[in-house]
Amino acid sequence: MTNASPQPGTNGAGNNGTDRRQVILGFAQALSDVRQAAGQPSFRQMAQTSGCISHATLHEATRGKRLPTWEATEQFLIACGVDPHPWREQWRRANRLVTRPSTGQPAQPTSRPAVTGTATGTASPTREPDRSQLAGPSWSPPGEEGDERVKQLRTEVPTTGPTRTMPVSVRTRHVARRWEKLGTLLAAIVLIVGGYAAASWTQQSSSNTANATSPTVSRPSSTSSPSSVGSVPCPRPNESSVRSWKSSRIDGAAMEYRSGRLSLCGKVAAGETTKQGFTLKNTGTTKISGWTVHMVKSTGTCLTDADRTGRIADLDPGETFSASIAFQAPDRAGGCSAEFEIRDASGKPVFDEGFTVPFAVVVA
Repeated sequence: MTNASPQPGTNGAGNNGTDRRQVILGFAQALSDVRQAAGQPSFRQMAQTSGCISHATLHEATRGKRLPTWEATEQFLIACGVDPHPWREQWRRANRLVTRPSTGQPAQPTSRPAVTGTATGTASPTREPDRSQLAGPSWSPPGEEGDERVKQLRTEVPTTGPTRTMPVSVRTRHVARRWEKLGTLLAAIVLIVGGYAAASWTQQSSSNTANATSPTVSRPSSTSSPSSVGSVPCPRPNESSVRSWKSSRIDGAAMEYRSGRLSLCGKVAAGETTKQGFTLKNTGTTKISGWTVHMVKSTGTCLTDADRTGRIADLDPGETFSASIAFQAPDRAGGCSAEFEIRDASGKPVFDEGFTVPFAVVVA
């Protein structure tokens, strides 16, 4: 179904105030069309899927009172299963029209990507995104709930011709320039007890590395946080889990890691299906293109399938990429961890040994 809705920024008035109003109303209507095509999820459901924005902010984006920020627009689209990248230029154009000084001239029409919907309510822009998507359905936006076995869902994304299939959980939050607003993460880590967690990731190829023998994981006491889970160090209370890496092999290559809502070594309930999210930021001076992640270590009972790899979206300096690892906690206590090495397009490690994307949880 194609939604025929007002184009953001279109109007026939010559008054700048009216022009801006039409741009804001048109953009709000465009977002409402996306939500309708996605099956009209509640704003609370959308906030839960996003994992980093409130339902009130998502609701405000459709009211037409003011132009939503790009961060709010991006999370709105992600929560509806839409790749936000093709919308970036449309938002920038609308923002320029809304914030430009008054000149007495009418605003120029601003187009938006067409929204298409299917019987299942998924929606996606019809323009070609220029971002590479992370391969593997279990890499997904933090906050999205899986079913009891973390089933793999699929939707459609645009290509140069007809649509091609892409995992829903691969909906990455591209180019999210919101680090200034995140503030200090992880004010404190709750008291935790040990556990074993079974994670569900997509198998892409066979690898002996992924099947390496896992060392025994010590169980933390109920009165203190563990210093580590497997080979992954745990952040202490009031300590940020931000990690910065600089490549000694590639000039200008650097990256910053931040954990999501479920922090490293975070506590999860026995039998719970949830996700541990993280964000990677290109803090270097060179563009990231064709980079991938490969599991090189695992402990406990998580990630016991064959080789697990994922692809990081192309990132210009200063841009960010977000994803999460879906898993279902077992009914018994213990720890679960994994480390993922970042490699360039040629398959060589980008950073020195030990500079890896971590995963670690404990089960109550």
